[in-house]
Amino acid sequence: MADTGLTPKQARDRIMNAQQLPDIRIVYQRAHDRGEIDLERIPSAVLAMPFERVRHDMLMDLKPLKPARIQSIVDELFLPLLHNRAGLDGALDGPAKIPVQTRPSTA
Repeated sequence: MADTGLTPKQARDRIMNAQQLPDIRIVYQRAHDRGEIDLERIPSAVLAMPFERVRHDMLMDLKPLKPARIQSIVDELFLPLLHNRAGLDGALDGPAKIPVQTRPSTA
């Protein structure tokens, strides 16, 4: 990064502007509407955590995450946090079944 003359914040902003995520609030709102989560009981830091983890890993490795790493973030970090903070009774038991789509190579 020293070669670019960018601060860490500037580098993050450039990367995030190039790869904008969909408005994640919609995803959480839909889960709330289905009764899967209670947005009033889950801190915003918990909701932001999986995306911050992905961003961190991408910045450190400078490559997309492997599907197994995404599954690990969801199953081992995010879902236990949701389970503990939301007081859910078994609704999140077991590993997540998340379809992972791979992007076609642009090279």
